[in-house]
Amino acid sequence: MDTAERPDLTGLQFIVVEDEFLIGRALCDELEALGADIIGFHGNLASATHCITGASHVDGAIVDFNLAGVSSTPIIDMLMSRGITPILCTGYDVENIEARFRHLPRCLKPLTRAVLHRQLAAITVKGTTLGG
Repeated sequence: MDTAERPDLTGLQFIVVEDEFLIGRALCDELEALGADIIGFHGNLASATHCITGASHVDGAIVDFNLAGVSSTPIIDMLMSRGITPILCTGYDVENIEARFRHLPRCLKPLTRAVLHRQLAAITVKGTTLGG
């Protein structure tokens, strides 16, 4: 992959909310390879909510839309209320996502590195679009 397509996440703090351990671990590994600091990897609503509530600072998040049958909309709402644009990681087509979240960047499962990089490059953190 062209290095120009790799967003620079150096020093940014990310949370990963994913109930499938291997997918979540792969997301964390990729974010760290791009320079991000992972401040939380959570597989359920309660622990993710606790982490976000207790975090002094969060720059970005990747959130599975469905956590073992439980909607992650409270987490998405919490992040958006803090000015964070979460990237949705889901197997759902856009029609199956609540209308108010359809504008959010989305990585369709099964994930690819190229799609993740493209979605990361499209979000804005601290007033700067990560893709330049």
